[in-house]
Amino acid sequence: MEKKTSRTNMKAEDRRNQILDCAQSLIFQKGYDNATITDIMNAAGVSKGGFYHHFASKEEVLVSILERMVFDAQAALLPAIETENLSALQRYELYFSILRGQQSADALDSVIPVIVALFHDANAGLQLRLTNSLTEAVLPIFARVLQCGIDDGIFKIDDAFTAARLIIQIGNHHQVCLKPALDAANEEELELAGRRLVACLRMQGLATDRLLGIPDGSTAFRSADFADRFISLLMADKFLPLAAGEKQ
Repeated sequence: MEKKTSRTNMKAEDRRNQILDCAQSLIFQKGYDNATITDIMNAAGVSKGGFYHHFASKEEVLVSILERMVFDAQAALLPAIETENLSALQRYELYFSILRGQQSADALDSVIPVIVALFHDANAGLQLRLTNSLTEAVLPIFARVLQCGIDDGIFKIDDAFTAARLIIQIGNHHQVCLKPALDAANEEELELAGRRLVACLRMQGLATDRLLGIPDGSTAFRSADFADRFISLLMADKFLPLAAGEKQ
């Protein structure tokens, strides 16, 4: 009897995740306010009763999506504090290596649609909630990494938690450069946005290095080719198809 119940619960969890997958895709495409519960039910292929069996409201769906994204972010970064026999500097380097890996050239192709969707005006509230949720999720992990550096005399800071929050906020600052790139009306505007993104990423690293009192160039929030890859993908999506059509 227990075995049967377990299978039933597993199926229920699968169905819940299916609804979340469909809801996340719809919310990113249409914006949270514009995606209705009916839209979600139709996309997931569930009845009204099937939807409300798992979620009490659209707000609860959104909270569940954010919780899932936060869980994934935390799980990815845990090795920075759980891996044994690492020096404080190695833990710091591993933390940022994981961050860069999430935005590598290979990963960026799949990340671009999410970035584009989050910067839709209709998703402004969702983007803010996600940024805040992710900040609170990774903050205790990063603070522990910094505390190791304080204990080893590597980082010249007074409080790991305060420094961690400041650095995470510094790391989010490049978002202000993504919006102009996404809104670029021509290739010249996109190229200018790309140059500013490169400069922003470089200064983010420098600001962090100097806050911690470590050599310039020690910290990189994104992979070296992140900006070029991001702009190239936008260029191909926004302008190259148009140029090809004009030539025809």
